[in-house]
Amino acid sequence: MAKRRIFYLPLAFVITGLLVGVAPAGAQSSPGGACPTPGAVETLGSGQIVCIALNGSQTWQPYSGGGGTPGAPPESPTSGSSAAGPKKIKLYKPYGTALSQETFGSTDQQVADVTGVRLKNGTIRLYAFVKGMGIRSAVSTDKTGSKFTAEPGMRSTQEFWGQPRAVSLSDGRLRLFYLSGGAIKSAISDDGLTFSEEAGSRITTEQAGFEPGAITVVPVAGGGYRGYFSDLERPGVIADHKIVTATSPDMLTWTIGPTVVGEGSVGLVSAGGKHPFALAESKGKVRLFYQADVPGSEPELLTAVSDDGLKFKSERSLGIPRGADPDIVKLNKKKSLLFYGDEIDPTNGFGIKEAKSIG
Repeated sequence: MAKRRIFYLPLAFVITGLLVGVAPAGAQSSPGGACPTPGAVETLGSGQIVCIALNGSQTWQPYSGGGGTPGAPPESPTSGSSAAGPKKIKLYKPYGTALSQETFGSTDQQVADVTGVRLKNGTIRLYAFVKGMGIRSAVSTDKTGSKFTAEPGMRSTQEFWGQPRAVSLSDGRLRLFYLSGGAIKSAISDDGLTFSEEAGSRITTEQAGFEPGAITVVPVAGGGYRGYFSDLERPGVIADHKIVTATSPDMLTWTIGPTVVGEGSVGLVSAGGKHPFALAESKGKVRLFYQADVPGSEPELLTAVSDDGLKFKSERSLGIPRGADPDIVKLNKKKSLLFYGDEIDPTNGFGIKEAKSIG
């Protein structure tokens, strides 16, 4: 498959800017941001972006400067072309908005990086980064997860915890992984509301060979855990991202493994991806969900499957354009909910949407 150039939603730039201390690019001059004049081209970093009119809206998109007319919609690839992108798979159907700034009484138009767990009573608790606040939580009003209400207080001990990932432990406690100071760190909680930071870092920049992004964890048959994470997105930078794996006996000490999605992959998915979520399936299989750039289209949520957790294949598109930062909560053995980041509307800005599993 052709190498991909990954870009991401502009409102997510702000989160990364807080994490790495870099001022975010303005929404009006970043990939995915609204633009005024179709055909306009601006310099961004070492490349360019072009204003494209598509599907009733005008947005900045990466521009190679090659053939075609600036400002025109991307050309439709010919049948059988490698530029056509992955085939679609019907796993989830978009349902509606789960969280927005209104959920938390915010006016900063940014709720992002969702992660969730199913509680003992069958309801769902979601954690998300809320701009200007930190990590907040909301709980569903019923077992279907169709409506959420904010819980009082902050879950993070400081504002600059980024890209959280919740993992339920066998003893009833909850571990929350997060990004801080160029590393993946973690905190522990007895009730899912009050967290205590665990000493040290789980994975550092030096250990990974790059600044790590959010981690996702699945159990390994026979004991231990396998994690997946990508390199951290940086504001205003269009880059090729990769997803690597790591193993741990206790979720505290990690050993870095090979690249599983992206250039140098040990499997069949050699194009890039970022901010993955891993779902353990039957017979030791692992399904990864991640955002990636699709030729001739907007960024989409993709999925690939592996029999051993390392060699991924059968990359498919979920058919959810612009979806970012996926997380899945299982309702039972057959049903689950997919939560992901996307633009809600001009008033609410970036928020969390959800989709229901099909079948």
